[in-house]
Amino acid sequence: MDAPRFFAHRSALLDRRNLIESRFSALQRGYELSLDGAARTSAFDRAVTEVLIATAFVTMGLLLLLAERIGQSEITS
Repeated sequence: MDAPRFFAHRSALLDRRNLIESRFSALQRGYELSLDGAARTSAFDRAVTEVLIATAFVTMGLLLLLAERIGQSEITS
């Protein structure tokens, strides 16, 4: 690989990393995961944590789909 291709690959990976970090930050704030304080959600089992994250991603995706469909007038209130 030459230098421009390495740079393009590295830039794409950094963009993807930023996207993933922003999504996890939104999940942490929305579901109070891994935040400071006594009110945060606590899960000591890794499987439980993975299910919470997966459920949050599915919920976020469904809300985005609903917003898109409402915006396209496929669904009326």
